[in-house]
Amino acid sequence: MTWLHPALLMGLGLVAAPVLLHLLMRQKPKRLLFPALRLVQQRTRQNTRRFRLRHWWLLLLRMAALALLVLAVARPTLPAANYNLNLRESLTLAGVIAAGVGAYAWMLSRWRRQSPTHELPLRRAQLRGWTTGGTLLAALLLTGWPYQRRIAAEITSPAPTGQFNLPVAAAFVFDTSLSMEYTQEGKTRLDAARQIATEHVRDFPAGSRLAITDTAQDNPLIFQASMGSAQSRMDALTCSPVALSLNDRIRRALALQADDRQKTIAELGAGSDSAIQDRFIRRVYVFTDLATTAWRMGQSRQIADELEGLPGVSLQVVDVGDLQPRNTAIQDLRLSRQRVPLGGTLVVGADIGAAGESGERKATLSVNANGGQPVARDVQTRTIDAGTVERFDFAMLTNLTGALVQGQIELGSSDPLRFDDRRHFTAAIGLPPKVLVVSPRAKEANELLLALDPFDSQGELKFEAVRIEPRQLLTAELAKYDVVYLVNIPRLADDAWSKLGQFVEQGGGLAVVLGSTEVDPVSYNRAGPQQFLPARLDVYQPEGPQPRRFSLDQREHPLFWRFRQYETYGSFAAMENDIQVRQFWVVEPAVGATVLATYDDPARSASLLDRPYGRGRTVMFTTAVHLANDPGLHWNTLPSGNYAPWLFVAFAEQLTEYLARTTELRFNVLAGEPVTLPIPPSDGEREYLIRRPGFTQLRLTAPANASTITIDDTREVGHYELVSLGRNEPLGGFSVNANPAESNLVRLTAEQLDELLGQGKYQVARTLDEIKTAVNVTDLGKEVFPLVLLLAIVAFVGEHFVANWFYAVDRDSATAASVPAVAAR
Repeated sequence: MTWLHPALLMGLGLVAAPVLLHLLMRQKPKRLLFPALRLVQQRTRQNTRRFRLRHWWLLLLRMAALALLVLAVARPTLPAANYNLNLRESLTLAGVIAAGVGAYAWMLSRWRRQSPTHELPLRRAQLRGWTTGGTLLAALLLTGWPYQRRIAAEITSPAPTGQFNLPVAAAFVFDTSLSMEYTQEGKTRLDAARQIATEHVRDFPAGSRLAITDTAQDNPLIFQASMGSAQSRMDALTCSPVALSLNDRIRRALALQADDRQKTIAELGAGSDSAIQDRFIRRVYVFTDLATTAWRMGQSRQIADELEGLPGVSLQVVDVGDLQPRNTAIQDLRLSRQRVPLGGTLVVGADIGAAGESGERKATLSVNANGGQPVARDVQTRTIDAGTVERFDFAMLTNLTGALVQGQIELGSSDPLRFDDRRHFTAAIGLPPKVLVVSPRAKEANELLLALDPFDSQGELKFEAVRIEPRQLLTAELAKYDVVYLVNIPRLADDAWSKLGQFVEQGGGLAVVLGSTEVDPVSYNRAGPQQFLPARLDVYQPEGPQPRRFSLDQREHPLFWRFRQYETYGSFAAMENDIQVRQFWVVEPAVGATVLATYDDPARSASLLDRPYGRGRTVMFTTAVHLANDPGLHWNTLPSGNYAPWLFVAFAEQLTEYLARTTELRFNVLAGEPVTLPIPPSDGEREYLIRRPGFTQLRLTAPANASTITIDDTREVGHYELVSLGRNEPLGGFSVNANPAESNLVRLTAEQLDELLGQGKYQVARTLDEIKTAVNVTDLGKEVFPLVLLLAIVAFVGEHFVANWFYAVDRDSATAASVPAVAAR
């Protein structure tokens, strides 16, 4: 306990006043002459009892009343804790009081029936004293002792300094994630936080210092040179689609306070690192809407542990969020593909959800014209119930030309959070990948060529695939193709292997299929092909008593992108459970190769391997992709249409597009994610411009022979275009959207805050007055002036009540003494 006015404690000397008055003003015995000896003896006993200082309760209550008045004026403070009686303590106290009153009433009733009338007043006075004392003792043991133990356990904060005139060293941490754009009463949550912070800073004592940080960037955190510069820093804050977690920024603010305190103590020449020797009151303020997406729950104990080691630093959480938020958001935007064939079609859809309110929502699909102006293509309207998500499907975009198509989906109605009312998209337009299939016999490539059917369900060209025989490989112009398949090739000359190696090294994709017993391991294991092949061939594994199954061990690998799209239809399960493998080649993976899938045989033999080489890659499949004429000779059932006919098509498509590297090119990313775009190779360096959504440009230089260029600065939401320096027509582009998780306005619960920050180690406030109260509790302690004053009033009331009790005893005693005298007459 500390005192805001400790000098006033000298007034506790007034507690001796009742004792002095009692000793100085006690009555002296008087000599009275009475003819009746009995009356004289009765009077002598009354005087003797009065002179024995028997009014202990009255004296103690008067002393307690004076002491409590002095303590109340001195304004005592205690560390932050819940000083109210809980339900159990309240019921226990009420039970003790009821038991005391009941015991008093029962004993008094009994004595009234059994005791003589002249002895009843004295016994009643004694009963009141014993029952009062017993009740107080029971209350202390049954209620006071558990209460003090609970309070002691709750007081985890450091002892308050009791000094409210020290300057403040404060670090303001602002949540600048997009959820802080939520508008309420004409102000965003960031504006509301800025207003509270500005008004609160005005109350700081002279000499205070202020540091400002936010979640938009990871700049070093320092104390500003002046309050004016700190205010300018606050005024410049804006919400950003790229946000760090509040955990990291709070920890950085705590580290700043720890470092600065050490420097301050060193400057003062203090002998030990204690908070009392610091000349600043240190605080960290977190201004946030308490949206869960701004926090990282995986680091739940780090902040609490660091606060434990900084007893001189208090943490104040300023909650500016809406307690009942409402929002309609485009949660997901779907494209049928990100690469569209020239003149092809594109299907765009969206998932739109509502929170806090229901109603009809209108969404518009628009495509940017040549000048960048959006042109509406379709409008869809749905009724969305609160807490649900509705699927919006728009009319197909057809006859797409140019290098790319860019557009957006936008909600027609406005709500408090605007950033998620629009999402952008980009699809690249170009020629389909060219595929060369090399097989000794046409029938061994039939199923693969059918899976790579040039036309999809919309009649658009997916792949341009042709087949040749191995003898034609040396004369084939491989540079025209994106992917080459070697299907059941028995052997190749060194020149052919060298040509394939150059093709892969320059960025091509090679698939090697081992589905024949005619394959010669010696040819594949020569030094030349082993430079780029994923494995060495070991032995052919014939059909055993039980067929084997696939095990897709690397489901997150980019090759399985189509299976992940179809996972709701059971693509992985069908590949692993429905497909039987009877024959395969056992191989030994090469250094640098990745085993993507295996068989379920005891040796876990590799079935699908991947190996990068130069700018390209090679994939090896150790079983067949065709069906023999005799069903009994089938190597596996994957190409068969009797099981899951769509499965082999999906497998062939994802393998081919992976080898063509089309799956690596993303044209729709979240803010902050890097983007890689294809560019035509050049013998020398080339310069490009990136046109940003904010009408600014970024110049980039591509080295000689580069086939791609990477853009790292994608903080702005909207459409980007890539153009050659000096030209206007875009070569490519991409779209950037905010993380849809920012639309989740679910607030942290008190339990989650305790887990993140540590129970009892922080204060939460929503208004300026609440901040001041929380700061006073943390820095000065919790004032108990009202409680002490209430106890003083109770003491005065008790003194008055007890005084009347004792006077009643005297009157009853006098009355009892006069009864025999009257009877004697």
